[in-house]
Amino acid sequence: MDKANPEELKIFCSILKDAHFLVLPTEFDASPIVFCEASAYGVPSIATDVCGVIKTSDVKFINMVLIGNISILLSVIIFNVLRYWILLHITARVNIALISDYLIKLMKLPVTFFENKLLGDILQRAQDHECIRSFIMNNSLALIFSTFTFVIFAIILLIYNAVIFYIFLAGSILYVCWVLLFLSIRKKLDWEYFELLSRNQSYWVETVSAIQDVKIYNYEKHRRWKWEEIQARLYHVNKRVLAITNAQNLGAQFIESIKNMGIVFFCAMVVIKGDITFGVMVSTQFIIGLTTTGCVKCAGSLKLKMRSTPCPKVLKRPSAKQDAD
Repeated sequence: MDKANPEELKIFCSILKDAHFLVLPTEFDASPIVFCEASAYGVPSIATDVCGVIKTSDVKFINMVLIGNISILLSVIIFNVLRYWILLHITARVNIALISDYLIKLMKLPVTFFENKLLGDILQRAQDHECIRSFIMNNSLALIFSTFTFVIFAIILLIYNAVIFYIFLAGSILYVCWVLLFLSIRKKLDWEYFELLSRNQSYWVETVSAIQDVKIYNYEKHRRWKWEEIQARLYHVNKRVLAITNAQNLGAQFIESIKNMGIVFFCAMVVIKGDITFGVMVSTQFIIGLTTTGCVKCAGSLKLKMRSTPCPKVLKRPSAKQDAD
């Protein structure tokens, strides 16, 4: 019987409802989903032991499974090694290109720019390229595969049941909108945090380079007070960042949980009505888990844009020749 056909599905469900036992006398059945379907209707199952492997003494099958597992393990190891080398090559080139462009632009800036900028500000802008390198090294391929998985399984979910797909789509859109709602606030906090880190960098450069003058003029206490003031401001900014992060994460987690509970409730109601089987419900939960991971990774990658904004500010400034013209 074709379970995709509503009439044949009703016949199948009625047979399970009227059955007292499910007898499965197969000698070999690696993954019998029919057990799950029978359990959904409270029907006990009778079958052979361990898929018929022990009964038939099929040692070749056990060897084949072992060889398959070893092959999968070796494939994963080789893939990871190749991925690490490829990412190292790509990130090294990207990092060199980014910092090289930054240095080229920095050398072309007029002298007045360096008179108005702290040394720590320039150093901090160069260090911010590490955020881009870390993102490419750790999250780029994962983000690509997660997006691909999200699209593929979303299509499969639509084929399974359109209502479940629309519930999932609405929850995912609401999740992304909630994350985007905090981007402007986090951007302002990141700018403030960047300025404080720049001052902290400048403090250490000035203190170390002028340590002899500080000791000669007995200026140690004032220098220490200045550092403590910067740390106090950093602490207050971190508290505001933590409050915004908690609100963002807790709200996103609440939306995600409500979406999942709504899908589970709808699937349970549809299974009771006999429109879908219990196996389809289990498959739906598996698909929801994979697509949720892709949605979370896509939303998390938006933080890179905020952290990399200080660098374009330098790159967009006119060079010394343009000022002269």
